[in-house]
Amino acid sequence: MDRTESRDVASPPPDLVRAGLDTLDFGFAIFDAGFALVACNVAFRTLRGYPAALCVAGTPLVEFYRYNAARGDYGAGDVDVHAQNRLDRVRARQPHALEYTAASGQQLSVRYAPIEGGLVLTYADITARKEAEALAAQRDEELTVALANMPGALAYTDGKLDIVLCNDRFAEMYAVPRSLLARGRPYPAFLRHLAERGYYGEGDVDALVARRVDSLRNPSGVTFEDRTPDGHTYEVYRRRAGEGGTVTVITDISGLKAAEARLARKEAELGIALDNMPGALAYTDAHLDIVVCNRRFADMYPVPKALLQPGEPYPAFLRHLAEHGYYGEGDVDALVAARVESLRHPSGLAFEDRAPDGRVYRVARRAVESGGTITVITDISELKHAEGKLVDAVRAAEEANRRATEQNATLESLSSKLQRYLSPQLYRSLFKGEKGAEVASQRKKLTIFFSDIAGFTETTDLLESEELTSLLNQYLREMSSIAIEHGATIDKFIGDAIMLFFGDPETRGPREDAIACVRMAVAMQQRMRDLQAEWRERGQEHVFQLRIGINTGYCTVGNFGSAERVDYTVIGNEVNLASRLQTHADLGGILLAHETYALVRDVVMCEETGTITVKGFSKPVRTHRVVGLYGDDATRGRVIRQEQDGLLLVVDRGKLSDEGRVEAVRALQDAVRRLQEP
Repeated sequence: MDRTESRDVASPPPDLVRAGLDTLDFGFAIFDAGFALVACNVAFRTLRGYPAALCVAGTPLVEFYRYNAARGDYGAGDVDVHAQNRLDRVRARQPHALEYTAASGQQLSVRYAPIEGGLVLTYADITARKEAEALAAQRDEELTVALANMPGALAYTDGKLDIVLCNDRFAEMYAVPRSLLARGRPYPAFLRHLAERGYYGEGDVDALVARRVDSLRNPSGVTFEDRTPDGHTYEVYRRRAGEGGTVTVITDISGLKAAEARLARKEAELGIALDNMPGALAYTDAHLDIVVCNRRFADMYPVPKALLQPGEPYPAFLRHLAEHGYYGEGDVDALVAARVESLRHPSGLAFEDRAPDGRVYRVARRAVESGGTITVITDISELKHAEGKLVDAVRAAEEANRRATEQNATLESLSSKLQRYLSPQLYRSLFKGEKGAEVASQRKKLTIFFSDIAGFTETTDLLESEELTSLLNQYLREMSSIAIEHGATIDKFIGDAIMLFFGDPETRGPREDAIACVRMAVAMQQRMRDLQAEWRERGQEHVFQLRIGINTGYCTVGNFGSAERVDYTVIGNEVNLASRLQTHADLGGILLAHETYALVRDVVMCEETGTITVKGFSKPVRTHRVVGLYGDDATRGRVIRQEQDGLLLVVDRGKLSDEGRVEAVRALQDAVRRLQEP
């Protein structure tokens, strides 16, 4: 279609759009350019538990933040501070996502997507996913420990046939490289290793492996046997577990197979051999009558001995068991018929029976050449008991994980509270282990900052305490935010005074630290002018005036105090000098010591203001008043500055007299003439 062509496209009805949004299972809201609510779906309100009166068009985004903060979703602290911090992050208009836990324990995923002229905000409840992830990790660890101590061989593979776990007994039964049984390795690679070494007899290796892979992928829940090259026979039992996973239990039945071989070779010695077997065994003929029944069989089933004598019908023994609850509830004839059928047509696959006293027997039957059937019964109660203990271990692990989660939440809350008492740099250093809490200090070159509100004592007499508290807290909050933004270490608040320093525990070098400090001071004075206008608009006649002093020099910094309590601070004459400079600064001004000026003069325009005499210093101290940063409104037009490789030109027109300007022009003309010379 030609780009110049146009056609009307019908917009969906608003009610249809609303209905569509309300079908979403996650919270969805749109805010306009001023961060006022335009529309939201039902899930946005119900997911966070917002009152209906809050979720109306025109509600500012900050009101939702205040509501969340008031009910504790952001932890302890001032509600407005929490709300403002989150609004400032949104105002950056950068798409971002975050996860956090609400006061109710609900875990949320929040996404902010700035759009042209507004903002899209979505919420999703990820509580179940987070809990599942933690539970899965804990279960995996506990399961590995439990299975490593089981007497039998056991392996668990996932839906992709990769090994999830494999106990030590498994590795002992198969002499293969341990790497083949490592977590994440494909189980078919282990099967191929066995097939290539004769574990599955002769034949095409791919076909041998394929049959066993199929039994792994589609477990029938019945057993089959494998014979090892050294003559061992393993009974392999597989069943589905979890979503697509398979549990493989392998039992060494070499002894049982040897007994069967002896039985086939020498029936005359059958009684002696069977009576010395650890397992229960019965042999019935083609008429289902008992030929022989070993002593262990009689021990496992407390029935009248007459029922187990040679020539007695085996179904009569089965009926006795059914009538005494061995096969559970149900029609006795049907229960007996099912077992008679397995006796008449043995499949070679094992099944389980549970005795009324709780013991569990595994029953395996197979036909012999004479037409009879051998029944082998193994007491697997201990194995079942181990499985029960494994379940108990998993439950215990879940409880331990729950307690650990509660403890972590407590520690996180404590950490959040502690952070507000420390400067960000010190907090990070402590929690990263870079700094300790022992009493210790060192000498370092720092830039020290002092600020003070002029006439604060007199102002307190003119304001009500509530007004004074509000103004002071706003002032300290704004100044602290600027300090943190420029990388300052906040030492302390001394009433209305603020002490900061640059150079520890993090430093960018003395010059960059000093520049950062002066830039911060300029930003503070600029912000103070905004606050003064705001306060006057609110009807405050008496607004704060700020004085700032900055000095650079060697100080002692570190932890001072006792073994019970320490204070991270800085001391020395250079600190005292910064404090004195502040008292000599103009209202709304910034006064620098000469060493600080020497470090920042390339980026900061200053005027020398003479010297001051300070206690502790033998010579008068040269001072400089900050006019502004080169390139800002305070210096633009007054200062001519040109800098490139091999050239640095700085002309302060405000400092030149008429006579000085003539001399400056003459000097510049001379410089031009010399530059033009070959």
